[in-house]
Amino acid sequence: MAENESAPGRSTLLGELARQYDVEITDLDDVAVRSRVQASPSDAVRGPSPVCIDEHQHVPELLQAIKAELNRQHGNGRWLLTGSASFWAMPRGTQALTGRIQLVEVMPFSQGELDGVHEDFFDLALTDPDALAVAKRTVTKREEYEQLTCRGALPLAVHATDRQRANLYRSYLGASLARDVLDLSRVRSAAR
Repeated sequence: MAENESAPGRSTLLGELARQYDVEITDLDDVAVRSRVQASPSDAVRGPSPVCIDEHQHVPELLQAIKAELNRQHGNGRWLLTGSASFWAMPRGTQALTGRIQLVEVMPFSQGELDGVHEDFFDLALTDPDALAVAKRTVTKREEYEQLTCRGALPLAVHATDRQRANLYRSYLGASLARDVLDLSRVRSAAR
């Protein structure tokens, strides 16, 4: 399951994987598709592997349907799910698939990805760790670091104007806080 609470690349990644495996994507942001899946979650989790479902959190019953399928036939990698909500914040999810799911957090772009530069840190760490001990002189100026840091790495922010970026981050912060407060209130209500 690929998840994150912002917007960098989950659907794009899922689309690329679906193309590689020549399978369809069930997009639960589409209201008509969501209605069909809500009517029959069991049917939605069947099909050629991997079954690709985008924004799974819209139909939490999918996780129970996946558990039922796993009870009938074990196998790794049969489903690729993406979501913008935390898996662990979903009460049914944590009960249904605990110990049966691998979570992958999709992070914003790295600086190398943004600049189109091949990054080899991990390759070097595994094959030639001594090469990492040699200090490389940077050509990036302090002001450029400040600009890059303030710009961020979310896809929408990268190409936005300063004003658009400020509005984007303000909206993102507000939505994140509202969601977190709602999640915490649900936990508190469940604890009563």
